[in-house]
Amino acid sequence: MPITTRRVLPKNTAEVKDQFRDIQRRINNHGSLKKGATGDAVKDLQRRLRSFGLKVGPPDGQFGAKTEAAVRAFQKKTGIVVDGVAGPQVLAKLKAKTLFVEDKFETPAKQGQRGVDVKRAERMLKDLGMNPGKVDGHFDADTKAAVQKFTDFDPQLVQKNRIDAQTFARMSERYQQPLKKGLNRAGVRQLEKNLKALGRDPGKVDRNYDQDTKRAVKNFQKANGLNATGVADLKTRQLIQKKVDNLPPPVNQQIAKWNKKAPAHNYTRVAANGSGVINKRTKQMLDRAEYIMRNKFGHKGFSFTIVQGSYNTSVAASGTTHAGGGAVDIRTRDRSKGTVDDMVRALRMSGFAAWSRGRGFDTFTPHIHAIAMKDKQLSSSAKNQVAAYRAGRNGLTNGAPDPDRHLGRPIPKWARL
Repeated sequence: MPITTRRVLPKNTAEVKDQFRDIQRRINNHGSLKKGATGDAVKDLQRRLRSFGLKVGPPDGQFGAKTEAAVRAFQKKTGIVVDGVAGPQVLAKLKAKTLFVEDKFETPAKQGQRGVDVKRAERMLKDLGMNPGKVDGHFDADTKAAVQKFTDFDPQLVQKNRIDAQTFARMSERYQQPLKKGLNRAGVRQLEKNLKALGRDPGKVDRNYDQDTKRAVKNFQKANGLNATGVADLKTRQLIQKKVDNLPPPVNQQIAKWNKKAPAHNYTRVAANGSGVINKRTKQMLDRAEYIMRNKFGHKGFSFTIVQGSYNTSVAASGTTHAGGGAVDIRTRDRSKGTVDDMVRALRMSGFAAWSRGRGFDTFTPHIHAIAMKDKQLSSSAKNQVAAYRAGRNGLTNGAPDPDRHLGRPIPKWARL
């Protein structure tokens, strides 16, 4: 009778490694939470995932597809093996990175941590006039300074650079208190700043809730269907803040943003304002230049009129510069010298190699010639003009100096070589 044996060890090294990984995974996942699990532990996991800023749905204690997707996202963000299982490593790291759950503050919030609960605290600190910086859910140095400033007002608050349960409770209490005539505190100053930003005149921004502040609050309440008491209760202040948050950014801030952010490479052709066609990328850049003309240089209602667009070879004097995308000629007739200067500056700030023509340095009919830098459909001659612009030349065959050099060459960061 033949003797049979059962193979205990795998045949090769790869199988040994696979078996070892499987054993390690089982050890790591001992006591873990995974799809199908229910209970308070799952609810706590969901709350922490939400606090970390992940979409997990309401904390209902049911480990479903959304919770599994959120666990996977957390694992990916933190360098843990992605399997959708909340094992000890996931739970430990999640607890270390989240601050508190449902305002319980199991550990005090401190600098370097993030979460939706930090964002809530920052909103309250901002409303209270403590200037936590950007309300982004990141407990940074500005948030820390704001917490310090808030706790300095109350000697009973022990945590001075962190947010514990006592600090948060006191913060919430102050946040919910209505502001009214006669008060003098930092929160009033923040309210006055917000009212001023919305075009409501609260008088002097001085943290003093006087008759001017009351009138501005009352007018805001009337205009927005609220009970017009002149008392800035929480509902009123939250609506004021929401409207302020939705305001367009200040002009210089918007320009700084565009300076870094390149226009989208969308080459769909559209009709130009005036004559011819341009691509959507060029239009986006022209829109930016119009914004600068209207809001930075004060030309209200300004718009560019195109006299020759892109993808055109019918104008012999242009050579082949308009044969591809990104090239436009802009009307300057009836525009003052100062306005034309501003037009050139605005176009250059928006990423165009732009020159004024017909102002005594050449024989052209007056207009502005502009090439959208880094357009992927530029003709070869248009590319040569961009190179000439970068070198401080006029973009013409004579290679003369830039006639508009007195306006500077403010090339955006995204357009630089």
